[in-house]
Amino acid sequence: MVDQAKRLEIAVVRPLDIVFLTSAAVFLFKGMWWWAAGCVAGVFYLGVIGSKLHPLQSAKDLAQGSVEGPAARIEQEILPNEVKQMLVLRACTRIGILLGVAGGFVSWGAFGLRWYLALTVALLLMLLISTLLKLPFRTEKSRR
Repeated sequence: MVDQAKRLEIAVVRPLDIVFLTSAAVFLFKGMWWWAAGCVAGVFYLGVIGSKLHPLQSAKDLAQGSVEGPAARIEQEILPNEVKQMLVLRACTRIGILLGVAGGFVSWGAFGLRWYLALTVALLLMLLISTLLKLPFRTEKSRR
């Protein structure tokens, strides 16, 4: 059985990291400092999400490889599946919050929506994204 935390990190966290880093580089190149700072903050928040996904690993262990290092194998054996699932579901919620806030700022700053409409977009995106991310990680036991 493939570890859920590993699946989430490879399928969602790493691609988002690349998207935020690439966006930051483009915004820096164009001189859009506030947008670049927002992307860098997003990268740091993704790092927090990733570190909370692996609670038994230190910063040194995470730097050596959060899903393939020796500490990752030990963590995979030690943590019960229920705890892993809880960590993954919380990470999905945090990713939904991150993308909702980012969508709200984009709808306000780039598309020119009023603040209250941008806030509504942000809240709806938070709910939608976190719910859609949680669907593939639910087990039969949690559906009851």
